[in-house]
Amino acid sequence: MYRLLQGGISGIESAEFEAMFTDYAAMDGGYYEGIKVKPRPISIHFAVDDKQQTERLRKKLISFFSPRSPGTLVVDRGDRRRKIDFVLANTPSFRQDNIIEDRLHVNVDMLCPDPYFEDEEATTYRFRQATGLLTFPFNSVAGVGITSGSLITTDTMTLTNNGDVPVGIVCDILAAGGTVTNPKISMNNEYVR
Repeated sequence: MYRLLQGGISGIESAEFEAMFTDYAAMDGGYYEGIKVKPRPISIHFAVDDKQQTERLRKKLISFFSPRSPGTLVVDRGDRRRKIDFVLANTPSFRQDNIIEDRLHVNVDMLCPDPYFEDEEATTYRFRQATGLLTFPFNSVAGVGITSGSLITTDTMTLTNNGDVPVGIVCDILAAGGTVTNPKISMNNEYVR
């Protein structure tokens, strides 16, 4: 139904930022305070591919891109699928110079208040690990079944941040068939108990 045009998306590579400095009172130069990442602007330029459906899809797009409704953009690039929330930066533009021969071109400018992409789904870890049960050299009795591995319950889990910036976590610890005693989340020798 829709086709992304060449060069039809911008702003998904990296967010704009501003280096902040404060001038010294009586000397040249100043000191560095840090980096402020601005809200991320993203623009998408696409065409309605099916000319027969143009007017129906135009009406659907006008309804979909409501200025009062925030949205979520999902970007799928290779093996990474990320999402980011947005609001419209301005009114989407619709262009179709020749209503019979040309396809409808649509340009949507979005502004993402939180400039960072997130995983589409929350990551869930289970406190189970596979452990091998076979060692070599291997001896077996004829007619006896073999178990090559087993799942064991562990009390330690390492979480990995695959993103580009440090982030906090939301941690829910659920126990099935028992109780949780003295849970602890630690990082760099600091912990929350």
